[in-house]
Amino acid sequence: MNNLNAVQLCPVCKAVCDENATECKVCGFADQDKIHRTWLLLEDGNDWTVNVVLPYARRWFTSQLSESRKKETTFSEQLGCEQSQLKQEQNRITQVERELTQSREKEKNLLKQCEHLQIQLKEVQSQLEQVNVQRKPDFLRQLEQINAQTEAVQNIYENTKSKNTALDLGNAKAGDIIPFGKYNWRVLGVNADSVLVITENIVEKKEYHNEKVAITWAKCSLHKYLNHEFYNTFTDDEKKLILTANVKNFSNPRYGTTGGSDTKDKIFLLSIDEAECLFKSDNDRVAKYRGGAWWWWLRSPGYNSYSAVGVSGGGCLNLRGDTTFRESGGVRPALLLNRGPMVRI
Repeated sequence: MNNLNAVQLCPVCKAVCDENATECKVCGFADQDKIHRTWLLLEDGNDWTVNVVLPYARRWFTSQLSESRKKETTFSEQLGCEQSQLKQEQNRITQVERELTQSREKEKNLLKQCEHLQIQLKEVQSQLEQVNVQRKPDFLRQLEQINAQTEAVQNIYENTKSKNTALDLGNAKAGDIIPFGKYNWRVLGVNADSVLVITENIVEKKEYHNEKVAITWAKCSLHKYLNHEFYNTFTDDEKKLILTANVKNFSNPRYGTTGGSDTKDKIFLLSIDEAECLFKSDNDRVAKYRGGAWWWWLRSPGYNSYSAVGVSGGGCLNLRGDTTFRESGGVRPALLLNRGPMVRI
């Protein structure tokens, strides 16, 4: 034979490799011990080379090219889908911004109307002071009409303002104060799906339980009150933002008093661990009731099952707790809000 060459075939992909190669350049198969080699003796231009090796190589590269094109097509489809979703999200954000701009324009117009009516009211009051007593009833009727108009416009303005309040929970961070329902709420923690908030101050005074019996958070009257009467003070749209929280009720770490069964709550009180970790200091835990600092309940049990832990007026944790039927305990409800794009409440 003329110009014989010794070559080896890869046992995995059957590609032709160099004589001294220990690794296939096509598929990467490594044959360090050289025990899987298939040796062929090829003559330049012979039938074996032309009819077997080259066609096989062509088929292999063609299949690789086809696979690459399939992957490219799949990637293009995925990219197109993601671009479509992005465009929809951008359109939605644009719509929200447009609605917010329109609401602000309405607020400006209503403010101008209020100012105009207030000017008219002052003019009528000035005229009333200058007329005699016999003409006074006529001016009083005019004054009452203008007062009624002013009050009506102010009510429209307040309703429009409250209906178009934007609650941007997507950008909330710990320490922020946000309006929700009838109260201002302090952000204690944020994760990917929810925002943990607590009322900025004490909303009312109430006993932990209305009877002098052994009790836990799951069965106490305050738990029932918060998840029924208090929860129902929110509007239907506000309720849609309140998540159901999986509440863990641990025992008292100092006295070992059982915390009872875990609960699933819309509204709840903080535990010892939460009150300790989610505030920066004792001073940070201080809450006010009608302008003055006051103590407030936690849901954790105290030194026995007839007591519950609280936070003092100075912000210290009282692990011994107070009797559960004490009516002077402050209530600071906590809840989880659904975190997402800017919502309107």
